[in-house]
Amino acid sequence: MKVMFIHGPRAFWPFIHEQDNYLVPQNLICLAAYLRRAGIETKILDCLPLHIGYKSLAKEIIDYRPDIVAVGENHSMYASEALRVLKLAKGIDKDIITITGGTHFANTVEWTLSSNVVDYIVIGEGEETLLELVSYLRDKPGDVEKVKGIAFRRDSGIIMTEPRPLIENLDSLPLPAYDMLPMHLYGKSDYLFSPGGTTIHHSRGCTGKCSFCAFWVNNAERRIENGKIKLIPRFRTKSPEYTVEEIEYLYRVHNKRMMIFVDDSFNLLPEWNERFAGLLLKKNLPVWWFAFMRADCLLRDEKNGILEKMVRSGLVHICIGIERVEKDVLDSFNKKFYKPSVTEEVISIFRRKYPQVFLQGTFIVGHRKESRESLKKLGEYAKGLGLDFPAFHPLTPVPGTVMYDEAITNGWLKEISFDEFDWSTPVMDSEYLTREEILDITAEITSEYLQLDWIVKGLTSKYRYKRNMYIWWLLVASKVGLRNLYMRLNPLDPKNYHLLYKPKWYDR
Repeated sequence: MKVMFIHGPRAFWPFIHEQDNYLVPQNLICLAAYLRRAGIETKILDCLPLHIGYKSLAKEIIDYRPDIVAVGENHSMYASEALRVLKLAKGIDKDIITITGGTHFANTVEWTLSSNVVDYIVIGEGEETLLELVSYLRDKPGDVEKVKGIAFRRDSGIIMTEPRPLIENLDSLPLPAYDMLPMHLYGKSDYLFSPGGTTIHHSRGCTGKCSFCAFWVNNAERRIENGKIKLIPRFRTKSPEYTVEEIEYLYRVHNKRMMIFVDDSFNLLPEWNERFAGLLLKKNLPVWWFAFMRADCLLRDEKNGILEKMVRSGLVHICIGIERVEKDVLDSFNKKFYKPSVTEEVISIFRRKYPQVFLQGTFIVGHRKESRESLKKLGEYAKGLGLDFPAFHPLTPVPGTVMYDEAITNGWLKEISFDEFDWSTPVMDSEYLTREEILDITAEITSEYLQLDWIVKGLTSKYRYKRNMYIWWLLVASKVGLRNLYMRLNPLDPKNYHLLYKPKWYDR
C-alpha cells in the first residue's frame, strides 16, 4: 500500500516573499518516518518550495498512483486548501482513500466529514494511529472501527473510536524523515531565521489550558469519563541527547545552521534545558536556535545559572507570549499564572545581560472589552518593555477551544469563513469596536512602535542576527501597513480585508 503525504499549494501570509512562508513541515516528516520504519511505501510532496500548483499536483498524484492520500492541517485558515487537495485526489481516482488530521480537522469532525472528500480523520497524536489505520485498510478494512483515535462516516452516521493513549517515550520515534524533502530549498530567506533555517522540536504538548489555544488540546491525554472525553494537558519530551543528535544531523547532512524550535513550551523543565545546553556546547557546532519560551521559566533558569548556558549554546531569538497586562483579561484567557512583573524583569535581564538575543513578544488584541483606549495603553506598555519586536495578534477563537464554543454560542463570529482565521486580521467585533476598527488601531500602535529610534537601534546593532531580523520586521511591517492603507481606501471591496495572497504558481 502506497501512502502519499501532501502539503498543498496555499495562499501566503503577508511576508516579504515566498521564502518566508514555508519551513519544514514537522508533522509530515514525523508521520512518514514512522510508516517507513514499518515498511510502508511512503512519499512526501511539499508543494511550496517546489512551486507545484494545482495542475502540477494533479500530475504528481497521477504519476505516483497512491492508495492513500494524507493531508494534515493545524491552522484553520488553510483548512479549505487541504480539503481542495483531497477533492483533487478523489477526482483523479475515487478509490483513493483520503485521510486527514491535525488540530483543525480533529476538532471539526462533523464539518470535515460533511465535505464528502475525507474518508478518515486521525484525532490527536498521529504516528501509532496512522500506522494502525493503514494496516487495517490494507489487511482488514472491515474491522477499521477497532483502530483507536479515528473518526469516519458509516451509513450516514459518524463513528468516533476510543481515544488512543499518548506515546510516552518520544525517543522511541524514528528520526523525522528530513531526507524525503528537498531540504536545500528550505530556510533560504535572506533575513528571517537566517542563515539556513529549519524547524525542529523536542517536546509535545503543554501544561497550560489557554482558552484560545487548540494546540494543547491536540496533544492532551484523552480519557472517557461518564461517557464523555476528558482532556488532560500533558507535556512530553525527547531526551537532550536525542535532540542534539538531530541538530548535528541537520547541520552535517543538510547544512542547516538555524534551528527553529516549534515546541509550544520549549523551556518547562530546567534539568532538560541545562543538559541540552551543555551537550550542544560540548559539540561546538556553529548553530543558532530560536524557541517559544515562558517568562517565568526564563526567570527561574536565570536565577539557577542555566539561561546563561543556553545563550552561550546558540540561543539568539526567543518569543514570549505576553498577551496582555490586565489581570481580568489574562484570567479570561485562563492564563492566571502569568504575571506582568515577571515578564518585565525577564526582558530587563535580556536587555542588560544578553543583548545579542532578539526579543520578540506576542500580544492579543480584540478581546470582548477591547476599546481604543485599552489598545493604545497596550501599545504604550509594549513600547515601555523595550522588545525588539511586538507582534499584535487579533483574538481568533479556533475550533477545539473554549473561546470558540463561547463565540459560536453568543454569535460573535457571525458568518466568518475559516479562511480568515489568519491571526493577522480580526474575525469578530468587541463590545466597543468593529473588527475593522480593531485592525486599524492595531496598525496604528504597531507603526507607533516602529519609529526612527527603533530602526536605528536595530540596523546599527553589532549582532548580525539581530540586524537581519530588524530588516525583516521592518519590511514586513511596511508591506502590511501599505496593505492596510489600501484596504481603508477601498472599503467596499470585501476581498481587501483578508491579507493572504496567492503566489504566481498557485494554479499552475
